[in-house]
Amino acid sequence: MGICIDSSTKFLKKLGYNVVRLPREGIAPLQLIGVQNGDAQQLGSLDQLVAPDATRRELPAIRPNEKAGAVNSQRSSDLSAALGLNILGAIIGSMGGNLGVQSQYKFAKTIAFEYADVTGDAVAPLEIGQYLRDAVIDVDNKIIQQYVLGNGRLYLITRTLKATKFRVEAKDAKGGSVAVQVPEIQKTIGGKVEVKADVAGSSAVTYEGKVPLVFGFQCLDVGVRDGVLSLENTAAGSVAMAAGGKEPESVILDEQGLLNLG
Repeated sequence: MGICIDSSTKFLKKLGYNVVRLPREGIAPLQLIGVQNGDAQQLGSLDQLVAPDATRRELPAIRPNEKAGAVNSQRSSDLSAALGLNILGAIIGSMGGNLGVQSQYKFAKTIAFEYADVTGDAVAPLEIGQYLRDAVIDVDNKIIQQYVLGNGRLYLITRTLKATKFRVEAKDAKGGSVAVQVPEIQKTIGGKVEVKADVAGSSAVTYEGKVPLVFGFQCLDVGVRDGVLSLENTAAGSVAMAAGGKEPESVILDEQGLLNLG
């Protein structure tokens, strides 16, 4: 399925990020994702790219929980209720809650999302370059042969955006707010996810979990040029993780030519 290009996707692209269409945990800097023949899988971490060596350098340090104020309060476009509820269900599931909130949104025509209390984890690309300086690629690893030295592309995640809070607003067919009952939602999804309304009877509801979910990322394109390992910037918006679950499993090209990880 192709990606729905909405205002939040465009905003993240403007800031230099790719989008995770269904926010989830389990995405972090220094992870490697390999793409081959339109399919992909999570391969491992940066240290597994180079051959085993007792003198190997320390992995670059990940700077955790950096503030990302520019992304706070950014709102998506009004998505169709069907798509919005799929995303909301994935968010609630990733937070550890139970599914089944659809009945509260049965009169919704569109649903929009907003990021809150955004932070990010990052690693300095220069430190990655230092780590890989004079590194010997583990060419005996058959997987690495395929993705780096043969047919395939390899991406290295360098920065992520994450949040524990997602504000959700529903509208009916006439553009009016759809009121939802927070106590009923809370009872349905369980205690691992806290649900709050802006005001009583409001359609604007905030879902908050205990574990931050990643919704944006930056990455480098890893390759071999003239026999030498190369790292190149990946254009913002050119790679998009789209399916649910804690780990990406496959990639297809959609009609916009974006990588759709799912």
